[in-house]
Amino acid sequence: MVSLCIPTFNGSKFIRETIQSCISQTHKNVEIIVSDDQSSDDTILIIRSFNDDRIVILPAHERSNPASNWNRSISAAKGQFIKILGQDDLLHPNCIENELSALLDSHKFSPSFCFSSRSIIDDSSRKILKSRGWIPNTKICSLEEVIQKIVRKGGNPIGEPVVGLIATNAIRQTHGFTGQYLIDLNMWFELLNIGPAVHTNQTLMSFRVGRSSWSYRLKDTQTAEMITFIKNLRNSYPEIVTKFDLLIGTVLAYLKPKLRIALIKMRAK
Repeated sequence: MVSLCIPTFNGSKFIRETIQSCISQTHKNVEIIVSDDQSSDDTILIIRSFNDDRIVILPAHERSNPASNWNRSISAAKGQFIKILGQDDLLHPNCIENELSALLDSHKFSPSFCFSSRSIIDDSSRKILKSRGWIPNTKICSLEEVIQKIVRKGGNPIGEPVVGLIATNAIRQTHGFTGQYLIDLNMWFELLNIGPAVHTNQTLMSFRVGRSSWSYRLKDTQTAEMITFIKNLRNSYPEIVTKFDLLIGTVLAYLKPKLRIALIKMRAK
């Protein structure tokens, strides 16, 4: 029913917790696909230590980039639905059960994915925020509603890949994951062109931030990428996105990465 796809590279610090959170789901009809990009640490050994035949390891023949590794994992997925996790993300035990219920209950709208709120934890698994995420006005979210929110927020209102459960037939119609910092936002945007999104109105996973996180390592490029993205939305959808929306979003796109980095440094002390 569900493919849990985990792209990895030197993830030995947290991968055990991540795999355990997948195995511990109340919904058991899952496969766990680990697409490893030639890790040089103990990542593979740790994964092999789990005695669970639902785990599939995809070794890489040569190093690639994150987008390629993510695409390799979803290409191997056999489930009707796909969730992509970072190698340090954690699913709450009822995550898949509740997200499946939200999608199946909304089948008449032909949703391309559902999304949830997430807790924010640090490198020591300490909870920074109990719940973070956009709660839309309605359970079913259209492309038009999300576009304005993206620009006004100067960021990704839906969240990181782990927050979503994606219909496999929808993701197969996209170009796959592309880009660097906006790799997830590009995908949400493509999926919303295929079908609306469903919000679960629940907090169902934990997203880790810290100096080891991928988003922290891309801090120097995220502002420029985000501003280019929202300017393109303004040009493409002038009937939805106003100049004032773009102004607010541009300011926030500059400020939010700096605030995030300051928070990580403060928590590390």
